[in-house]
Parts: sequence; structure tokens; C-alpha cells
Amino acid sequence: MKKNLGDTDRMARALIAMLIAVICLTQLISGKLAINSLIIAELFLLSSSLGFCPLYKIIKINSHKH
Repeated sequence: MKKNLGDTDRMARALIAMLIAVICLTQLISGKLAINSLIIAELFLLSSSLGFCPLYKIIKINSHKH
């Protein structure tokens, strides 16, 4: 699996995931919206930690500097 996320992109995804988690934990959103948001946050954290985004591969975007 070849990396396709650059450092800035990875940091942004991690920050967005943490923001979503805080919003859910403070119960600013709840129910199905909170569950779906947390799933997206998990995907952002996973892609951030791996440095790979499957969607980027499909649409042929690469922000990783070689």
C-alpha cells in the first residue's frame, strides 16, 4: 500500500477526527448523527495513521511528497 497522504493532510484529518469526538462527547450532537460522525472520525484517524486514503487512490490524488 503506497502512501498518498502528505503530512498536512494527515494532520488535518487527525484534528478533524478529534474535533468530531469532542463534539460527540459534549453531546452537542447525538443519536444517529453522532454515530455516523464517529464512524467518519474513525476512518479519518485510520487513514491519517496509515498515510493512505482509498478515495484518493480512486480519484488519483496524491498529496504525499516522495
